[in-house]
Amino acid sequence: MQSLMIRTLLYAASAALVAVGIASVPAMAQSNQMPAKMEKQSGSSPLKLQMEARKISRQLDEIEKKTIQSNPDLQKQRKQLTDHMVKVMKEKGYTPEADRQNLIDLKKSILSGKLKKDERKAKVQKFRTIRSRLQKAQSEAMKDKSLRQESQKLGKSTLVAMKKQNPQTEDLLKRFDEVKQKLRALYQAQQQSRKH
Repeated sequence: MQSLMIRTLLYAASAALVAVGIASVPAMAQSNQMPAKMEKQSGSSPLKLQMEARKISRQLDEIEKKTIQSNPDLQKQRKQLTDHMVKVMKEKGYTPEADRQNLIDLKKSILSGKLKKDERKAKVQKFRTIRSRLQKAQSEAMKDKSLRQESQKLGKSTLVAMKKQNPQTEDLLKRFDEVKQKLRALYQAQQQSRKH
């Protein structure tokens, strides 16, 4: 439950700013290298768990998207939150709108297939740098108490509306949390085995 709230808050806060290239799979799920011994012990394949997490995440994202599309009040709250976040980011010296546009332009260029290997590599690195800067800006902005409260309010409203929109939401959230916990346990076991 808590993880969807966090996902919803982050999604609501960043959707309008970073509309390209940020995966919602937990960072710990990014490592695909799990010793076979650990996989046998846990009974779970990290790759299968990652795939399941992505599938559930896509389902939740789709429910959230439909919920917001059918709810003008949530759309208004989301726009207000985005405007507030942009304002706070600017106050902290960031340029979220320009960075967002740069990400969109870079993504188009990278995906065009017209770049030489070195050019593509440089643009991918630039994309990552800008994306990282936006994530840092978002993190800094979320230190603002009023923005955090507004984000939490929107997250709660969105979650309630999602459950009304689709009764499967609660089950998907529970399963997402279970998968995330399994991935975390596998990741921690992997870290422990590396220390020995």
